[in-house]
Amino acid sequence: MNPRTSAILLAKPARIVASVAVAAAVALAVGGCSSGSSAEPVAPNATQTTAPAPATPSGSYTETVTGDYQPENNISTYDSTNSQVGRGTGTLNLKNGVYTAMTRFADGTMKSTGTYTLTRNTTGPDTFTGSGHCVPGSGVFATANCTYTFEGTTTEATGGLRYTVTGTYN
Repeated sequence: MNPRTSAILLAKPARIVASVAVAAAVALAVGGCSSGSSAEPVAPNATQTTAPAPATPSGSYTETVTGDYQPENNISTYDSTNSQVGRGTGTLNLKNGVYTAMTRFADGTMKSTGTYTLTRNTTGPDTFTGSGHCVPGSGVFATANCTYTFEGTTTEATGGLRYTVTGTYN
């Protein structure tokens, strides 16, 4: 092999590596993906958008609440499933027929207050009914207004609590 052919062959790997590096840099600069992902590249100066923020709930809803009741503290901690905003967790403070509640969902915190009636039952779980309304919370509940009624059961001996809420976001 002559010295000129030898020099050309030795230079090719360096040019190939440099070409690949330049191509990768250009792809990244225009928003391409060099990771093997199937994501579409974004054109230079293109406007990227994000998903819109969740809307404040409106209309009818139902909510199922299960948790534990601590009668010595008049507090209940619970899990909640709301037909409009999904799953959450909360705290219910009960005293003398009045309660306040705060439920944390993924898109905000709903706060509410109202009244309840507890009926003792010597042969089974105690029952309770009540009504209430939302007060300003956070996230999608920052301006939410709602009214609702609920009914459920609690077993003081086991600390179990279960109730169903039916209401309307105004």
